[in-house]
Amino acid sequence: MDRLLGDLTLEQKVGQCFTYLWSGHMILPSVVQAIEKLHCGALRLQPYCLTGKRLKYYDFDSGGEEYDWPEGYEPIAQNLFLGGPISHPSPAEYARALNRLQEIAVARPGGVPLTFSIDQEGDFSRDCVHGGIALFPSAMGLAVAGEPDLVYRARRATAEQLSSMGITTIHSPVLDINLQPTNPEIGTRAYGEDPVEATKYALAAMRGLQDGGLIATGKHFPRRGDSVVDAHHDVPVIDCDRKRLDEVELYPYRELIAAGKKVVLGTNSPYPMSVVAGADAVVCAYATNPQSLAAAADMVFGQT
Repeated sequence: MDRLLGDLTLEQKVGQCFTYLWSGHMILPSVVQAIEKLHCGALRLQPYCLTGKRLKYYDFDSGGEEYDWPEGYEPIAQNLFLGGPISHPSPAEYARALNRLQEIAVARPGGVPLTFSIDQEGDFSRDCVHGGIALFPSAMGLAVAGEPDLVYRARRATAEQLSSMGITTIHSPVLDINLQPTNPEIGTRAYGEDPVEATKYALAAMRGLQDGGLIATGKHFPRRGDSVVDAHHDVPVIDCDRKRLDEVELYPYRELIAAGKKVVLGTNSPYPMSVVAGADAVVCAYATNPQSLAAAADMVFGQT
């Protein structure tokens, strides 16, 4: 890895830090140029959607009206697919598309392959739904059965299906503790309202996903289970004291990290400065410097 990254230019290394959305399954110039010209390190997959020129996500134009496209990136007309009836790929067809994108990626200087990430939590939160894919209940739907082994087997089956197509990473398990009845976005996506009980099932889910061949990503750090707004459209500011944070929201993160979790997905839920000692401003979604990473580590383990 050191050799691969050492051969990259600064621009290419910066590109590796970014994940771009790829909707649909048609390999159009937009996704090819994201790989070759923008040097992206990962693609967030939405195989059930149409492919769009400007990478729209939740109706947000990620390019921006005044976006200054990099030299050599040409948003040509062929990037825009307005097709009629939506066609859904079979798992085999989607695997071939992902393999082709990996071929494009490893042909770049350095030959660093792509990471492919997806949401597939169960119930209504699923991005891969066609061609014989087995679907499972939500986190809460599985947990209510009271059998962690059932959670393990369901999540392992999910992981084996996705990894067989070439997908590498899943944005699960949800580690939010479902404390707010009016929360517009978590609800049944959580494993429960008690941190100890929810963590028991989240641990089983993590092990199932990892044993099935995926990188499991705990979310949404530090929490979204006590929010009254949808963080896809707003910024939920959540205030609580440090004792509550340690005992409730951070409990599952400590347990899963100790059990082998490698990746955590952050959320845009800022906290007051009084909650996190030493933070420059607020602990924000994606830590981008050593100081904020240290603050996040301090939040979870009480040390940097």
